[in-house]
This record gives sequence, C-alpha cells and structure tokens, in this order.
Amino acid sequence: MQLTPISWEGIPKFLRQVAERKPKRVKLADVVTMPSAVKWVAGLTKIEVVGSKTEIARLTRTLFGTRKISGRFLHTAYFLPEDLEGFFSGSARANLRKSSNAAKRDGCTARWIHGPQLLDALNEVLIDRQSKKGLLNPDGLFRNTRVSLEEVEGVVAYSPDGSPVSIILGLRIDGLFLLRMALSSETGRARWLAFAVLITEGHQRGIRTVIGERVWALGRGDVQFQERLGFVPVNLRFKVRNTDSVQCSIVS
Repeated sequence: MQLTPISWEGIPKFLRQVAERKPKRVKLADVVTMPSAVKWVAGLTKIEVVGSKTEIARLTRTLFGTRKISGRFLHTAYFLPEDLEGFFSGSARANLRKSSNAAKRDGCTARWIHGPQLLDALNEVLIDRQSKKGLLNPDGLFRNTRVSLEEVEGVVAYSPDGSPVSIILGLRIDGLFLLRMALSSETGRARWLAFAVLITEGHQRGIRTVIGERVWALGRGDVQFQERLGFVPVNLRFKVRNTDSVQCSIVS
C-alpha cells in the first residue's frame, strides 16, 4: 500500500486553523469548511492496534491520558520494515540520509538512552531554547499515564562540544514507540541524526511503528518536518484480545 506523507498544505483549512489556535472565535466561513475536513479525516489510513486489556489501557493512557478504549483520529505515524537493508537509499529518504550524514561529518553524535538521563538532557535543551516553560517537570510529561521515569526512552543528539541539542523521547510498548516529545535547541542537522538513530536503534529493539502526536497538537513547522521525514496521517483503532504482545497493522 502506497502511503502519502502528511502535508501542511494538504490538511483542510479548518484543521490548520485549529492547529495554529486561530481564529480564537470560529466564524461562519470556518464552520462551512468543517464537512470537508470531516470527510478528509474519515478517509485517512486506518491503523489497528491489538493487545491485552491491560496493555491497551496502558497505551491509551500514555497517548490520551485516559484508559478508555476507543478509536482516535488524526495522529501521525511512521512505519519501519522488517529488514532495514536499503531503507535509507533512494529519493524517498534522501533528506534524512544526507542531513544525518552531514551531522556526523560536523562532529555531532547521537545515542539511545532512557530514564532520568533522558530527562536531564531534555532540561538542558529547554534551557538552551530559553523556554518560557522553564525546566521540565517529569511528573507532568506523563501525567495520568502511570508511566515511571525508568520506562521513558529515546534518542539524544549532541553537538561537537558534547552538549545535547536535539531529543526524541517516548514510551516503547513491544513494536510501538509512542512519541511524546521531539525538541531541538537549534534547527540544524542534529535533529535529522536523532531521528536516524531512532530508526536504527529502535529497529534493533523491535520497534516497527512510531505513533506521533495528534495533528492539531503540532504547528506548521512540526508538520513540515514530519512530511520531510515521511510521517503519514492516520486514524487509530484499538482492539482487546487475549495476546501476549501489542501488535499494530494497517487495515485500510
């Protein structure tokens, strides 16, 4: 199945306005565009996630802050093959290949880490960005999810001087990686290297699907970067079955 990457211009105007938090008050002209937005969402690729009741509840709590088992629409997703041989070749991933290789030549490095170390690196990135939010409160990152710090994992990219400049963190559940935050203190090549390592190291850990944020939680720049990476817009559907692992598949 050929999957079309997400595109900011391809998202219906009404949903782009929601993502950008404007207008603050919905106008009649905006309401008129809602049916086309609903139709667009309904026609997206559907992803079915199957697992035990406990694991599905844990997954939905992590994504949505609730254990209610249901379908959720308009997320982004990235799919990895069973075999990564040749994955980075060709024009489809030229941006990822060239930019991550350039980051290495510049002296940047990236590695997979987990737990408190990951959050310490995130705090440094936030400081460099002079974030108005200040230091990250680890309790707030996975609020209402019952996820411990030891379970959080991801990739940190470092500048040539060893300072963390880009970070991707989330929760791994079997073959799924639930992306909770991707943040950089600069717009250079290090963030490409971080994602390349997420693919290679994550694949070794069994990850085959990365589930991203809901689209309206992303800004224009985030969507455009995910488009260049190859993320696709999807609708999620959850099913409870008596199984030992969480499985994810494209159903339509």
